[in-house]
Amino acid sequence: MDVSEDGFTTEGVKLSMFNVTDPSNVTEENKYTIEESYGTDVGYNYKGVFVDVQKNLFGFVTYHDGVTYQLYTYDEAEGFKEVMSRQLSGYEGSRGLYIGDVFYLVSGNMIESYSMNGFEKMDDIVL
Repeated sequence: MDVSEDGFTTEGVKLSMFNVTDPSNVTEENKYTIEESYGTDVGYNYKGVFVDVQKNLFGFVTYHDGVTYQLYTYDEAEGFKEVMSRQLSGYEGSRGLYIGDVFYLVSGNMIESYSMNGFEKMDDIVL
């Protein structure tokens, strides 16, 4: 969480990139705050995050007025960038994965497919 300097107010879910080149002097190189979000599954279950280093993608569920699955990329010069955001129907434990050029979002009894090129929705199926 991104917390105010006085430590009393949370500003939202915080994404951080750290420089760990020198383990005795770890520094925060970049940060991004998902404002008005008050939590994420990843805060208590590291398995809740989708990560693919080669494709430079990571995604997870955030909680705010609703439940959202968000997918991000990171660039050293430009920082964090959201590439997909999908409002969910309140299901916890939603997961993202990809096969070939298709990204799948599994949430409750629904599987949605998205093109990896632009993350436009292709189809869905209710189980």
